[in-house]
Amino acid sequence: IMEYHPGPRPGASWVIIPEEKIVFVGDVVLDNTPPFLDQADIPQWVEALELLRSDPYNSYTIISGRGGPVDKGRIKKQQRTLEKMHRRIEKLARKNAPADAVSDLAEVFLNDFTTETNKMEFHLQRLRYGLNHYYQTHYRS
Repeated sequence: IMEYHPGPRPGASWVIIPEEKIVFVGDVVLDNTPPFLDQADIPQWVEALELLRSDPYNSYTIISGRGGPVDKGRIKKQQRTLEKMHRRIEKLARKNAPADAVSDLAEVFLNDFTTETNKMEFHLQRLRYGLNHYYQTHYRS
C-alpha cells in the first residue's frame, strides 16, 4: 500500500506491507542526521511522526530511507527536534526577524545531532540553507 504523508517533502509517501508489518517511511525519520527543510512542512512532518508512534504502528518494523530500521525512541527524538525548530522559527517570525536570523539557528540545532566531524560543515550549511528557505517560503512569501 502506498500512502501519502507529506512533511519532509510535499509528495512524501510511505510504502506499507501490512501482512509483514513493515512500513518504509522515506525521509520522515532520519538516522541522527539533521533534517533538510528546503521543501518541508514542519507541522505535517510532526503529524506524520506522531502517527508512526501511535497504536496502528506499534508492531511494525519502521524503515527509514536514510538509516534502515528505526525505533520509537528515534522517532520521538526526531519529533521533539522538529517541534523545537518550529517553535524557534515561529518566535522569530512573530518578531518579523530577517531570514539570516533563522539561518543563525543552524548551529544551535546542529548540537541535537551526533554527526561525524568531517560532515559537520556540510550539515551546518545544509541546515542554514534549509532554515532560510523554509522561513522565506512559509513566513515571507
